[in-house]
Amino acid sequence: MNIFVTQDSYFFVHKYFISIFEENDKELIFVRENKRGLLKKYKEFICEFGFLNFSKVCILELKYFLKFYKRKNKLNFKYVSDFNLNKVLETKLITNKYTSIISIGCPCKINSFLQKEFKVDIYNIHGGIIPFQRGRFSPIKAFKKKHKYIGATIHKISETFDKGEIISQESIKILSNDQIIDYYDKVLKLSSFLLKEFLKGN
Repeated sequence: MNIFVTQDSYFFVHKYFISIFEENDKELIFVRENKRGLLKKYKEFICEFGFLNFSKVCILELKYFLKFYKRKNKLNFKYVSDFNLNKVLETKLITNKYTSIISIGCPCKINSFLQKEFKVDIYNIHGGIIPFQRGRFSPIKAFKKKHKYIGATIHKISETFDKGEIISQESIKILSNDQIIDYYDKVLKLSSFLLKEFLKGN
């Protein structure tokens, strides 16, 4: 059985990942950030995206929240604060046998010691080409730096962010007429494809 850990973002979760989460043998945790973390994220988001794009994403969040409300009974999920995530994961690993923990846009760091302590693999689905595009909002930062390619990576977590063993990776070329949100959307789609392929073999 897998545990999926993801951010409390309806646009991010629903467009490409909700069908994966609805399948059997999976437990889902939505991580809610504390107020300080949210303010920091929104500030960084506006700086990287611009206010107009930020407004568009807010509208998409509302749209996909309504879709989530209709389908939430099909999901085995719970909400956890970012402060309590590692404690919750440790408790789950003590009481149950899980195959792996898979982080998809999780807004906080999962303790890497859990891998050795409980002999469980912990993977991260990262929206960027590691090691060149690390950190939050990688697609937008790569776009602004005029990178020629963006992509998605599945890697094992490590003590340092986005530096673990790479399991799989795919890239796509940035087209001159791509808009930032369209481009970000392509990365989400590619990330979900990599996850589906990964789950087929595990």
